[in-house]
Formats: sequence, structure tokens, C-alpha cells
Amino acid sequence: MQNKEFKTQVENAAYSIANRLRGVCVPTNERIIAAAYLLYLTGKQNYSFDNVNEIIDNDSFAAHKKYFITNFVNEETWKSVQPLANEYSSDVFKEIVLINDITNSRFDISTPKSITELAKKILNIKENETITDLCCGYGNFLLNVATTISTAHCYGYDLNPSCKDIMDIRANLLGVNIKAETINVFELAENNKLINSFDKLFSNYPFGIRASGMTDFAEKFINTLTDVNPYIFPGTSSDWIYNSLLLRLMKKDGKAIAIMTNGACFNSSDLQARRYFIDNGFVEAVIALPNALFNSTTIPVTMIVLSNFNRTVRMVDATQLFTKGRRTNILSDKNIEDILFAYNNNTENSTSIPNDELKINEYALSPQRYLAYNIPEENKENYIAFKHVIKQIKRGTPIKASELDRLSSNEETNIKYLRLQDIQNGIISDDLHYLKELEPRQAQYLLKDEDLILGKIGFPYKVAVAKIIPGQSVLPVGNMYAIELDTTKVNPYYIKSFFESEQGAAALKSITTGVTIPIISVDRLKNLQVPVPDIAEQNKIANEYLAVLDEIQVLKLKLQKATDRLNNVFDKMKEGI
Repeated sequence: MQNKEFKTQVENAAYSIANRLRGVCVPTNERIIAAAYLLYLTGKQNYSFDNVNEIIDNDSFAAHKKYFITNFVNEETWKSVQPLANEYSSDVFKEIVLINDITNSRFDISTPKSITELAKKILNIKENETITDLCCGYGNFLLNVATTISTAHCYGYDLNPSCKDIMDIRANLLGVNIKAETINVFELAENNKLINSFDKLFSNYPFGIRASGMTDFAEKFINTLTDVNPYIFPGTSSDWIYNSLLLRLMKKDGKAIAIMTNGACFNSSDLQARRYFIDNGFVEAVIALPNALFNSTTIPVTMIVLSNFNRTVRMVDATQLFTKGRRTNILSDKNIEDILFAYNNNTENSTSIPNDELKINEYALSPQRYLAYNIPEENKENYIAFKHVIKQIKRGTPIKASELDRLSSNEETNIKYLRLQDIQNGIISDDLHYLKELEPRQAQYLLKDEDLILGKIGFPYKVAVAKIIPGQSVLPVGNMYAIELDTTKVNPYYIKSFFESEQGAAALKSITTGVTIPIISVDRLKNLQVPVPDIAEQNKIANEYLAVLDEIQVLKLKLQKATDRLNNVFDKMKEGI
């Protein structure tokens, strides 16, 4: 095991390379690795060469990677870092090449070592198994496997040519064999020899892409999915398309792990994809990981484990199992040990959920939804009882269906009524029904502008914010709460966004009673602990929420216009028939 002094030297040398590069270029990870590799070769050859080409040509393996090295380190760049060859040993530079994320570069696209270690242990890779990493980056996962299981047959695929070169260099330095190929990973699905051919698979694929924005090869693959089981749509997250590719390449008794976005685990646009995976028993486990594990993003991510014939899904909330780092969080050996224990045993952070229960929860795959509502330790000071920001809670108007029919009007009036079914995806319908008149006893139930509407029964509970036009009245009807908030303390749209998040859904579920009919009582709701940061932070979140809401309204309008045109195609074109 490396001693502390050597690790310090590696860190100092890595930062020195990055700082010197900044004087002549942008210190991307590729440049840092290429420069460190040249410095390693200089120290290894124990000779001061006149130029970059001479250094490369003097090493048989480096000569094969000449294009990569010279593409990122020219003579000017080399002159800026060359003096470091006299300050550190070749072993120090070799370590920088092998541990490329040590500079915490924002350009780093590799998978953190701790995630690869956790994935390797869950996959339980055995001797002579065939292993692949799709979108392998610099090969962190495969190098981890190859150095610990020498007989494993490792294959890496990535679209970026630099990734193959870096992985080849690192494999050569470690003396292991990994077969890497520069390719769009969706082309693999067209190779019959690779279908159902891998024992264990891993992928830390790109985040934040929709099906509609993927490449031609991906589109061809998507067509093979939608032809058989139409569960992929233009708005589907690419996570489920990559997950489908993993299944296509996995052996019947194999296992795959992917690192995916949290949103794809619960958002409505991915419901059909989740339904397909769960109903077919493809999801073995889901592990919610801590935030800020990556250099390039601070978002929390989810590790999903895929295999066949699963009747339950193992849920692990590991969001609080991390060690705070200087710029990023890490999973220490102890953290990994704790996560593995939770993976294999029922704890306060883990449980197994039958597929049938997932079905009634909209196939949500967020562990927090099914486990106890745990308040993050580092944010506890922001949490208060909900009652401290509530001015008043009113129930929906108790009115019989027959009475509602009698009071309903087919003509426009200035009185409308709101039912739970009028709220879809957190948005109140523009076409609420009208009332002829309002009885005096019902006036006390009328909504105020920016009242928070919360469904009283039926988890997951519907949430909306009332927008009351001056001169109009809206009467809430049925099983809902109308909550008047103290807007000097909380932004209603911030509270709405919280309740619609997975943490908020878990919070509401924690106060739910009843099995056949899930219900929330007023007392439990008032005492629910909710996060209330300063109003500036709330407004920032609320404004982002409203911006997305505006985008949805624009898209709805475009869809309505397109639908109207579709319905009039025949009438418009019939004159030409």
C-alpha cells in the first residue's frame, strides 16, 4: 500500500502539471495524462530528449500511441511541463496516468474508483468470465477488474478515440490485457456474436439525454425495442435505452450494473420503461448513491442492478453513506462495506419490495420512497414542522354527487369547482366545470390565490398550487386539503416542488395511514418535518420550477394545435380526391 508521502508527491505533481499547462492551453484530462505519460517515459529512459517525437519513438509502445500523445502535447506544451521531470520520479508520473482523477479536473469523464469497486463486488465477477464496459471512458472499471481477476476477459467500448488510447496506455503500464474498441455502443446490438454473450456488464453512460436526441445507431436500436414492446417514446430518458442494450448483450444468467440519473427512476415520462423492466423481472436492485461523487457533476445518481427472473427489487438508500472529500464525496472502504451489508440484509437503509407493490407506486424505483423518511444529517437545521409555515388548512367541500350535478352549469359563470381528477402531473386543468351559484355555507371553502392543494387519499398524492383569477371563485370538492401558507416564510412553488420530489414523496408516505385506502391526517401533516432554507434559496428553486412549468404549457399548446391540424387533414385535402 502506498505511503502517505508518495501520495502527497503524486498530488503535488498532478497539480503542478495542470498549473503549468494553464499557461499555454486548457488543462483537459487528456492533456494532463499525455503530459504525465511523457514525463514518465523521460524518467524511465533516464535521458533528456530534444523533442516530443524523440521521446515517443524511443519507446515501442508509445510509438503506437504517437498520434494521441502529440495531439494533446505539442512542443510548446512540452516545454512548459518538462522541468517537472527533474522534480519527481517516473513512478509518480506513472501513478498520475493510472489515477487520472487525482486533479479533480472538471473535464474528468471517468467513473470514480469507489463506484467501480462497489460495482465489481456486487457483480461478483468470477475467473474466466467475459466482462464488458459500455461507454467505458478511460477504463477505470475494467482496469479494476483486470488487475484483481487476471483470467477475466475484458472488453471496453467507447465512441471517443482518446478513451481507447488512454485505456491502452494504462493497461500496458499495469501489464494487463483489455480489448478496447472505438465504436458507438449501439452498433454492438447489430453484431449477432455479441448478443447474450457477456457474463457481467457495467456502464456509466452519458446523463441527461432523451430518446429523441440520440444518434442514428441508437434510433435503429430503439426501433427494435418499440416494434416488440412499445415502452420507449421520444421523451423517454436515454438511461432506459442504454439499460435495454445491456440486457440485449447480457447472458441469460448474467448480471449488469448501470449508473443512471435519479429522475429516470421516478418521473412520469419513464413510467412505461420502468413498467416493462419490472413486469419482466429485469430489475434486481436499486442503490441510491450520495451526491457529488463525480468531478464533473454534483448530482446524486442511482446504481441499478439488472438480471433475469426477479420477483422483488432490492432497495438500498446509500445517500448518507459517504466520506466528505476536499471537492467531492467518496465511498471509503467502510462506506462500501456498509452498502454491501445493506444490500444483503434488511436494515433501516434497505428492504426488498415485491414487483406488485412497485406497480401501485407507479413503478417508482427510488429507495427513499419505500424506506423510512430520513432527514439528511447535514441539512437537519433547515427542517421544521410544516405547521410553522401554515396559516390555515381547509378540507375540500363535503358535497354529494347529486347535489354537485344540481349546482353544475353548462354555461360560463364566475364560479368553478376543482376535483382531484382535474389535477394531472401537478397542473390544474384549464377546463374546470362551472357552478350556477355558491351556497353561503360553501364560501368558507373557497380557494385563495397560491393555496397549496394536496390530495388527501391515494398515494402518490397529487399536489398543485391554485392560481385564482380576480373576479373568479374556485371551490375545492372532495378528498383534498387546501393549505394557505405563510408566504413570508415559504414559497408555495418551492413546497410543491419538494412534495413532488422523491424525498417529498417519501415524507408524505411516512405520514400515511391505511393500507386499502392510503390517507393523510391533518395532525400528521402539520407535524411533518419539511426543509425550509432561506427564502432566496426557495425562490431560486421555485423560479426554476415555474420555468419548466411554462415550458410544459407551451408544449401542451403546440400539441393541441398539432392535434387540431391532424383532425382536419381529411377536410383540408378532400378537394383533391
